[in-house]
Amino acid sequence: MWNKLRFPAALCVCLILVFSSVGMTLGKTDSVPMFRGDSAHTGKMPGPGPAGEPVELWRQETPNNYTSAVVVEGVLYVGSFDSAVFALDAATGAEKWRFLTRDWVGSTPAIVGDTIYFGSQDSNVYALDKATGELRWKFETGDAVGDSPTVVGGVVYVGGYDGNVYALDATNGNELWRFVTGSYVQSSPAVVDGVVYIGSADNNLYALDANNGSELWQFYSEFGVTTSPSIAKGLVFFGGSDGFLYGLDAASGAERWRFATGEPIISSPAVVSGVVYFGSRAGTVYALVAATGEERWQFVTDGNVYSSPVLADGVIYIGNEEGNVYALTAKTGTELWHFNVGVGVNSSPAVVGGIVYVGGYGGIYAIAGSENAK
Repeated sequence: MWNKLRFPAALCVCLILVFSSVGMTLGKTDSVPMFRGDSAHTGKMPGPGPAGEPVELWRQETPNNYTSAVVVEGVLYVGSFDSAVFALDAATGAEKWRFLTRDWVGSTPAIVGDTIYFGSQDSNVYALDKATGELRWKFETGDAVGDSPTVVGGVVYVGGYDGNVYALDATNGNELWRFVTGSYVQSSPAVVDGVVYIGSADNNLYALDANNGSELWQFYSEFGVTTSPSIAKGLVFFGGSDGFLYGLDAASGAERWRFATGEPIISSPAVVSGVVYFGSRAGTVYALVAATGEERWQFVTDGNVYSSPVLADGVIYIGNEEGNVYALTAKTGTELWHFNVGVGVNSSPAVVGGIVYVGGYGGIYAIAGSENAK
């Protein structure tokens, strides 16, 4: 289960000590505070990524799956299917605290100020003190919450398996409004310019007024919308189980273009500098012109892709079900390196401080670069 660059335990300890002190100290401004990096879900990371050959910095293993990680002020926060949310030292993987819910956690946490927000399959949305893990409040929905919350302007926006989209007061958890869809909601909301964009398994992508939850428009696709939309330059991008990547007008919901892959799209798109990046279940990573949907390049991995890509400093990072994490040039899709963590990677990577953090089926992994130690 170890990757091809396995190191003796003593050397791994030395690498942790070196990387923690030389060029890889995470500063106060280095952060990935929520799923896909920001409220627009662009997938843009602060970076930098690993320099040189990839090496394993640390790993934390359990028998269960981990969510995508967020990193704020040198601390990594992640949910786990063993019903817990963990706070780990981002440089060493050492546990700072854990908070147990009554069921597994598939929701990526969001961090705003001194509070961490997330959902659980026990039907609750939680708010904790990010320094101690102590409970501040919880809000009970009608079913499991696997959705990753987005927090903007003092409001927590989150969907649930009860088919509702909720807006909660970030301070106390009081419900501000709810919007009822026709099926379960697994898509994480993107929130831009006072509009909440979110998909539902009822086959619709919705645009809602962030202030009161009123529907602005809806777009119907042939299958449920469980991926999370990304927003950039007046366009909304999302992938469907029907195998299409859609580009919609953000103001009206009118379809601008669609791109066919022939396979369901589980991967949520990233959009940076006028290019949309995403993966298909068949294992292909695509880059499209955001304005037109024209293909720029594609890269074929060796396994199914459920992971959502991110971009830092001109490099795309994405994982696949064979356990590989790939680094590709954003311009051409050329492979710079790949690194196998030994288990399937279905999470959205976080890239900050010279490290790539990924969650997978059985662990959370930190991948650094050989050049960072020089």
